[in-house]
Amino acid sequence: MTSRWKISREIFAEDQLFLTQKLNDDTLVLFTLYALHDLSQQVQFFDRITDKHSKYADENNTIGGDFNCSLTHLEKVGGKPVENKKCVIDKIFNPT
Repeated sequence: MTSRWKISREIFAEDQLFLTQKLNDDTLVLFTLYALHDLSQQVQFFDRITDKHSKYADENNTIGGDFNCSLTHLEKVGGKPVENKKCVIDKIFNPT
């Protein structure tokens, strides 16, 4: 089976992969990322993602991967409380 999707651009960075794919005249941008565990680096990481993502704001896009951040206590077992990553959670939901 052949795919009608064509990868038109691949962008690799240290901690992220962006694929831009086209089907006919439709473009789909896939962001696959892996966020670091360190709290101070996570805020900077999501700032960089926001900057790169803004270039594709008018395209169909999907962001996936490992954010290394539980958003609620229901997603977490053990370890530090979710509230310790409030600044990261705010960055994910309210990018500026």
